[in-house]
Amino acid sequence: MYVRFTGFIHVADSAPALEAFQSDPNFRPGLRQLIDLTEVTGFDKDYLALLKVHAKKADVFRPTEVETLTVYIAPGEEALKLSRLILKSWDGVEGMVHRVVRDEAEALHILGLPQDTVARFIDEEA
Repeated sequence: MYVRFTGFIHVADSAPALEAFQSDPNFRPGLRQLIDLTEVTGFDKDYLALLKVHAKKADVFRPTEVETLTVYIAPGEEALKLSRLILKSWDGVEGMVHRVVRDEAEALHILGLPQDTVARFIDEEA
C-alpha cells in the first residue's frame, strides 16, 4: 500500500486516514506499506492528537504471526523529523517493523519491489 503526504501535515488528520486504511478491502495483517514524505513542508507538533492516533493504531495493528513492514521515504529534514515523530507513535505496538530511508529506490528495494521509482510502482499498481 502506497501513501503520500504533501504540504503541511496535521497529526490529527491521520486518524481518518487510519480508519480508511483499516476499511480498505486490501487491508490485511502483514500488508507492506510505503509512506512517501518527500513533499512534506512541515508538520504540527500536536502530541495529544498523536497519542489519540496511537491508541487507534494499537487497535488496528494488533500483534499477529505476520510482521508488518513499513518503509518511509524521508529525503528532506522536515520529512526526517516527521518520520521520527511517527516512529515514536508506534512505541509499544508489537509486530511492526519500520525503516526510514532518504531515497525511493532504496525504499522499493527494502519492500522487495522490482521498480526503481515510485512513479513506476504506481503505474504498475493502476
